[in-house]
Amino acid sequence: MRRMVEAVKPLPMVRSSSGHFIPWNRQSIVNSLLKETKLATMFFGVRPITEEEAESIALEVEAKIRSMDLKFVSGPLIREIVNTVLLEKGSLNPIYRIYRNVYTRVGTPVHDAYEIDIGKGFEAKENANLQPNAESLPPDELVVIDIGCGFRLTPIGEVIDKLIEKNPHKVMSNGRSEFLKVDEDLYVVSFDEDLKVKPQLVTAVVRHKGKEVYEVRLENGRKVKVTEDHNFFTIRDGELAPAPLSELGVGSYVAVPKAIRRRAIIHEINVVERLLNTCDNEELKLFYLRSEKVPKWLSKGALWPLFKRYGNRLIRNIPFTRKEWTNRISLWKHRRVMPLIAFKYLNISLNELDEHDEVCGWRTKKGYGIPAVLKLSRELGLILGLLISEGWLGSDTAARSLRSGFLNTKVSVSNTNEEVLLKLSEAWIKVFNRRPRLQGRGKIKRLILGTRSLMFLLKKGLDIPIAKSKFKTLPSWLYKAPEHCIAGFLEGIYLGDGDLNKGSISSTSKLLVQQIALLMLCLGIYPRTYSEKGGYEHVLYVRGASLLELRKLTGLPFKLSTPIEYGDVIPGVEALLVKL
Repeated sequence: MRRMVEAVKPLPMVRSSSGHFIPWNRQSIVNSLLKETKLATMFFGVRPITEEEAESIALEVEAKIRSMDLKFVSGPLIREIVNTVLLEKGSLNPIYRIYRNVYTRVGTPVHDAYEIDIGKGFEAKENANLQPNAESLPPDELVVIDIGCGFRLTPIGEVIDKLIEKNPHKVMSNGRSEFLKVDEDLYVVSFDEDLKVKPQLVTAVVRHKGKEVYEVRLENGRKVKVTEDHNFFTIRDGELAPAPLSELGVGSYVAVPKAIRRRAIIHEINVVERLLNTCDNEELKLFYLRSEKVPKWLSKGALWPLFKRYGNRLIRNIPFTRKEWTNRISLWKHRRVMPLIAFKYLNISLNELDEHDEVCGWRTKKGYGIPAVLKLSRELGLILGLLISEGWLGSDTAARSLRSGFLNTKVSVSNTNEEVLLKLSEAWIKVFNRRPRLQGRGKIKRLILGTRSLMFLLKKGLDIPIAKSKFKTLPSWLYKAPEHCIAGFLEGIYLGDGDLNKGSISSTSKLLVQQIALLMLCLGIYPRTYSEKGGYEHVLYVRGASLLELRKLTGLPFKLSTPIEYGDVIPGVEALLVKL
């Protein structure tokens, strides 16, 4: 007789989180399930998994991994396969779905996140930038987030509160803390595994009662509020190493971002799309779309049924008879203009718009218009910089009004240097194809750019807020703009609020200064900030190699003292060179 022998595939090695390879051990899965499913009792009031059930699951996982014929597997992969088995069993017994909920990962496993939150486990002191350590930042501390439209400085508490309020049914709570696995396209700027700063995907958030908060001030003017458990990066033996605040003191060196990698670059803005997303129907009635494609769009659509359904809720001051309505549509076709709200209800594709189409304030005059699709050029950046630094955008009430008004209803830029205004005028003509009017006989002259409709278009279409100087901010899309557009903005902001001899910008808006600093980091320019006049004035300045780079980008004649400054030197580098 011949004996048939079937070869059994060997099990792969397991790569641990520390990078070491260890032999396969099925009992590790059993122990992990027994330990972590205890949270099912705490969170959901059901029994934890039994040892027999855990062994059965471990056997299934082992069989699946053996069939994959892999040379090695990682811990996260094993966990995902365990979760797959739990989901399969959940179709027969719902309790396994609960086990899967507490066994999944929220950036780190739920069980480890829970121990981090209550201060237990080896990860309890891990760096908040690398692990979701919920005890690191108070709710009013600003963090840099990206939800797809560009960077935004937002209080971390506001971000987490909105997520939890939006998904209350997904929140897990232990009475002291709330855990939420995040499935949205939300990124925060933080250190990655290579200690480089870039947007990192948020996988989970935790909200809980806070500990004692400390304010850390750096010599470059930056401040941050943290708990004593929050880790910073410091230099130890010539290398970056994490250290909790409790181990640092006055004079300690910590690593800060010198550059931030951006996720994506955009080259144009669809102004119509932004208006449709930010305006309600009453606001949309204020605007019209000019385009050679209007006759085609109106021929396609069934505006009469829409009008009969919505009436004056759709379009203001429109007669109700079919004949008068037909005459009005004929007039729109002849003038190549249509209400923006009609464009919305006709469901016309935004892809049909281009830079030759315009959005304007009203149809009966040659009112002010801006391109429906706006290219993010250097000239647009210059315009934005001078608008924010030296511009007057009027009031929100004036922006909504359609009546002729006074000087406070006009958008203008003032400056004592007429050459700056002429440069702005040239940029305006190139971007908007309209010539502004120069006013003023004295020392200060004013360039009139537009009136009421422009105010509202700037606010709703380009995200430029109509605000007093103390509350000025940057539009979030600027962080995703090309380098030449940002360079134009920095040129404009320095021509308005800057001091070329000191390489500084001053503003009463603290948030604006912080946003400009973040924008500079996106280009690898390292700024410093401080406050003066009792906190009323906020100043940003650039020195050393960063000032050389800023001069190259903007073309401005900054006064250079030395190409290297103290902040460009890594502490201890001389000793390291001697040692080598």
